[in-house]
Amino acid sequence: AVANCCALDIASPAVKNEDLLGREPLVPSPLVYTFGSPRLGNAAFRSVYNVLVPWTFRIVASRDVVPTLPPSISYRQLGREVWLDDVGETTFVMSWA
Repeated sequence: AVANCCALDIASPAVKNEDLLGREPLVPSPLVYTFGSPRLGNAAFRSVYNVLVPWTFRIVASRDVVPTLPPSISYRQLGREVWLDDVGETTFVMSWA
């Protein structure tokens, strides 16, 4: 969760200013990989996050309980979810929602 909040802070419009000549942003969008992280925010937060930090991947191992927390229908995953089976092979890649 801390990595996602840090990435959102780095990618925020206040940090990603263009220079005075209108060139590319000074800070590129971060690339984020999280492993077994819990759900972080509601649908509105997820929408803003996925626009500002488009390259986020949430790696979930089979039978790991933490990625299912908090057990509420109001919390959503961030970025693209990648499931790993018991031997570490990719079994499913969920697109951005």
